[in-house]
Amino acid sequence: MGVFYVLNFLISVSSMGFLTTWVYVKNNRSMLACIIFHLFVNTMQEKIALTPQTKCVETIVIFFAAAFIVLTNKEMFFEKEHIGNLLSYHEEREVDD
Repeated sequence: MGVFYVLNFLISVSSMGFLTTWVYVKNNRSMLACIIFHLFVNTMQEKIALTPQTKCVETIVIFFAAAFIVLTNKEMFFEKEHIGNLLSYHEEREVDD
C-alpha cells in the first residue's frame, strides 16, 4: 500500500498546484490569496482528520476540481504568448482589458 499512497500524494500535489495557480492568476497574481487558500485547505484537512484512505478520496475530488478548472480556463493554462516576455505581456493585457 505504500506505493499507492506515494502515487496518491504525487497526484494530489499536482492537482493542488493547478488549483493554486488558478487562485494566483485569478486574484491578480496575489501571493496572499494563495497563502489563504493553502491555509484553508490545510485547516479543513486537519478539521476532517484525514486518514490515508480518506486522503485518497480527497485526491479524487481535487483532481476533478482541477480538471474542471483547467478545461474551463484553457486560455489561461495553455496559451504561449507570455513566454519570454511575461512583464510586457501582462502590461499589454491590462491595457486591452
